[in-house]
Amino acid sequence: MDGEKAAPRAPIVPRGVEPRRAWQLGLLVSFLYLLVALPLLRSYGATWDTVLMDYPYGERMLEYVLTGEDAYLSLRDKSPAPPVRAPHPDFSLGHSPWYQAYPVGALLSAVSCRLLWTRLGLVPAMQAHNLVIPLLVACLLIVLVRFAAVRFGALGGIAAGLFLIASPRFFANAEVNLRDVPVACAYATATLLGYRALTGGSLRWWIGTGVMTGIALGAKANALFIPPQFLLFLLLAASVPGLRSRASLRWSWPGFALGTLAVLGTNFLVSPHYWSMPISGPLTRLSEIMRLGSSHFDEGVTSTTSTMTHYAPWLILTTTPIVILALAGLGLVSNKLSRPLRAFLFAALVVTVGRNMLPGVRNHGGIRRFLEFYPYVCIAAGAGLAALHGAIVLRARGTAMRYAAHSIAAACLLFPSIQSLRTNPNGIAYFNVLAGGLEGAQRSGIPNATDYWANSYWQAFGWLNEHAEADSQILVPIAAHVAASIAPVRLRKDLSLLNSAVGPEHGVVYALFITRRRAYHAFERALEQRMEPAHDIRLQGGVLTRIYRLDRDEDSEELLSLWNESIGVRPNIQRIRSWLEAHPREGVEAWNIARNVDALGVEEACRRLRELLPGELHEGLEGVLGALSDHPGPPRAGKGSTPAAPLR
Repeated sequence: MDGEKAAPRAPIVPRGVEPRRAWQLGLLVSFLYLLVALPLLRSYGATWDTVLMDYPYGERMLEYVLTGEDAYLSLRDKSPAPPVRAPHPDFSLGHSPWYQAYPVGALLSAVSCRLLWTRLGLVPAMQAHNLVIPLLVACLLIVLVRFAAVRFGALGGIAAGLFLIASPRFFANAEVNLRDVPVACAYATATLLGYRALTGGSLRWWIGTGVMTGIALGAKANALFIPPQFLLFLLLAASVPGLRSRASLRWSWPGFALGTLAVLGTNFLVSPHYWSMPISGPLTRLSEIMRLGSSHFDEGVTSTTSTMTHYAPWLILTTTPIVILALAGLGLVSNKLSRPLRAFLFAALVVTVGRNMLPGVRNHGGIRRFLEFYPYVCIAAGAGLAALHGAIVLRARGTAMRYAAHSIAAACLLFPSIQSLRTNPNGIAYFNVLAGGLEGAQRSGIPNATDYWANSYWQAFGWLNEHAEADSQILVPIAAHVAASIAPVRLRKDLSLLNSAVGPEHGVVYALFITRRRAYHAFERALEQRMEPAHDIRLQGGVLTRIYRLDRDEDSEELLSLWNESIGVRPNIQRIRSWLEAHPREGVEAWNIARNVDALGVEEACRRLRELLPGELHEGLEGVLGALSDHPGPPRAGKGSTPAAPLR
């Protein structure tokens, strides 16, 4: 009415959808994801760790479950071999102890291949093994979308799910990573169920939380941080005034007891090794986790990498799409989140990221080590997009502004999704604009700025199948075990792998290797300096894998002689480099010794290295000196990498 003040605009408040519709939205997003992800499995093969641990462990554990024969409990023993249907990847290369592998992803992978390939012949063996990973992600998407949709609407729920698979790193790992993706799925599901239990859920939510935590522990040790994450959430609830009331959080001692029993029981059921070692098995695995995970518990030659402390946040900022990061920041401060949910997401991000910043925590593969932070970022980003869209619509003065709001929301969803598809199948090496893409990351010396897992060997073999001359020999100096594993199902029959000395009887030789510069020896460096590659597998302007053609002319013979000379010392060189990377000060001193070998003399240089290195690394130091002296440079203390020369 005239003379009356206009009523103030209502604030934007969370408006979720009913649970039934939220489930439907989750199923829809999950179905659409599978329509895209499943056909792409043919573009992926095996990777560094899966060949050594996950695939062979799963095959042997499945046979142990089916037969009860203790002989299958050993991952290092090759006999008896699990039955497979040819052609099948060679998984007899695994040599790690059982307690370095994890059963959940490995067993599911083995069951999938046994059923879909060995028994039915429906899906090729490699794809059958990896099929379970996108299926697990599809299950997580249902839970994630449902969780977000009931709290801040259909757009926010759909966005939370789509942002997860629109993250190139997560999308690519979800095709090939049998450890980090399963634990991320189980970890996120367990904590989302736990949030529901703590905010008024019945006993079944507590039990569900325990079951999923037990599964997560069987997927990877990251799940050990689920209890600290809940503890931080509860501490926030006790200290933040708006969260202190019983209406916000409800503790249940019966629920806690049942949940704890569910954790222990479920983890025992999914861990076949524990069946015969119910006490020593978990203790052995826990000891190995501490030894490999932190330099405080082991400073020996098993210390294969330096710490994460200095660059875990930088990896998140440079490997997550900018749109998702920006919307997540907006979501965390928007009123789309209730106070308990904001505290929950804060605790989740602090723990999943912060655990990698603890002093001494090692980097065994960069961002993949904490993929479980992605679901929480995507929930926050979904809330951020819902808040942004709602704010524009609320202030819209006409149809055009409403269409603009819808267009902005669509663009936010579309842009990162395109990045996931464009980087396929090499999204595990994706870097965003803050790093200058992969090319900029390689130029800056960011650790693991390459295809560090040798996933691109599957593509390299595809190129060789089309271009290599008949009866060519293939030389793979780095991650040869990955090449040997996939060769039976990927490499043309007349092509053969050559991992011994190259003699005059060999014809055309192709050398291929990932640009994992810390694993380079004189042979790889000489190839890059003196030859043009026949083919590069590239991403974002950076080089992932190089393929060289050696015609057996004079230059090629000289290069191949470097390979022949390095065969005997390569294993010890790698062990010494690994130890030096974990001990930066000694690494600088060793590098200086090797660089001054002419002035010191071989005998004196070896004597000084023996004083520097542990006794188990003293063998064959004379042959190692040359490789250390022409190494690109000493490790940077605390960073774990040297600046890499730009790849041509």
